[in-house]
Amino acid sequence: MEPSPHTPAVGIDLGSSTTTVSIRHGDEHPETRVFDHLSDHQPIDHGDAVNAATVPASWNTRQRASRIEAATSAGFDNAFLVPEPEAAARHLAATRGDELAPGKSLVVYNLGASSCEIGIVSLRGDQYVVEGAAGTERVCGREFDLLLLDYLAIRHRHAHPEFWQWIEDPDEAALRAKLLDEIRLARERLTDAESADVPLPSTGLKVRITREEAEHCIAPPIAQSVTMIENAMSAAALTSERTAGLLMVGGACQTPLVASMIRERIGLEPILPEMPELALAEGAALAALAATPEAARPPTVVDRLRSAHHIRLLAVLLVLFIAATAIVALRLIGGAVSTDEIGADATAGFPTVPDASDQSSPSEAETGGEGGQQPEDAPPSSPPDEESSDPAPTPDPTPSESSPAAPATESKSSATTTVPNVTGGSLSEAEAELAEAGFTNVDAQGSQRGNQGPDYAECEVTAQSPPGGTESDPGEPITVTYVYVGQDTC
Repeated sequence: MEPSPHTPAVGIDLGSSTTTVSIRHGDEHPETRVFDHLSDHQPIDHGDAVNAATVPASWNTRQRASRIEAATSAGFDNAFLVPEPEAAARHLAATRGDELAPGKSLVVYNLGASSCEIGIVSLRGDQYVVEGAAGTERVCGREFDLLLLDYLAIRHRHAHPEFWQWIEDPDEAALRAKLLDEIRLARERLTDAESADVPLPSTGLKVRITREEAEHCIAPPIAQSVTMIENAMSAAALTSERTAGLLMVGGACQTPLVASMIRERIGLEPILPEMPELALAEGAALAALAATPEAARPPTVVDRLRSAHHIRLLAVLLVLFIAATAIVALRLIGGAVSTDEIGADATAGFPTVPDASDQSSPSEAETGGEGGQQPEDAPPSSPPDEESSDPAPTPDPTPSESSPAAPATESKSSATTTVPNVTGGSLSEAEAELAEAGFTNVDAQGSQRGNQGPDYAECEVTAQSPPGGTESDPGEPITVTYVYVGQDTC
């Protein structure tokens, strides 16, 4: 297979027990893999890959910094952070074509192995904005497994008392971990089955649990998570009319009771991706793809000059056409020539109007001569139907428009610099770091922090465009978004 010419875009979802990595090359289908432990993952050798790591939107500055450190330790250098609601929204738009409409917000319910995160995200222009977020570690897959363990221990203690005493022994942590893993697998099988067996490690015995029993055990924490959705929507003043939908991601969200309780209490039909446990990593890869040089590179100076040249050429042709039309109209009105003579003049290269030597010739702007007038014995211009892409009608261009100067301009414009990652720091620190890297055209946009949502520090930079680690012309603007409390004094 031929290697892809596109810069690799890598999305990383660093879970508590697994790491999901998704790699994209342009518009090709992503390659996504799940690693059970960070130690199982070998750093991906993709040269100048753009790395993006997901982060809960409810995390504070210290927690986000730890996520970058974890990504670096896992072999993903210079990764920038993508809020989980944004990653989920990008994945939904790519897989289903459900791009967020103006004025609409998407509710993202992320139920994983170690936490439950609620996020509300909208799309303003080409920027995703998190409007509200909340998280808890008391609602998660591991909590479900512990509740099921307690239930099984009470129900089956009389049948196997020695085993359950063994499990409760603090020195048997490894055995307890094995049993919890078996409970997790049984809970996942209950997604499609009405009952499942739970093997008891080192005994050869099994106990059975039904879906009804499991749902009775885990209903309280699921109800708590639905209350979190209600509170987040209320804090963001999000009505049903403004809600684009409710998207569920994370492996534990496939528990049937989750969707039914959301449907009953929130009144929305949850959207469940085909593989919700991969959605965040694949969404982060889409964010990384949008930050690759191929996607982020603005038009070069040469491109703009080329476009300007085409505009000038069209303007010249338009002036010549208007001049020829005026000549024909004047001669028809004055009856100076016959129709055959008019036709001959009209194809003779648009001569100047007789008796108008005190006015500038219509082609003065494009001749480039000092007098701006064409000598009477000069060869006629080419008619419109013989024009070519070669700018022949514009001889003697100025030095700034001449072809020898174009390579120098292109060489100058092709010099790009790596944009530093300034998210997580203060606005003043971000501006200083960008200036040190050569980026002085900084567009700072403030957003007032409410009582709900991520716990950002005063004047903290929460987003930037283009993201850190991408290549950009130092003259291009860098947009940074920061938060403030009360009045904007940043």
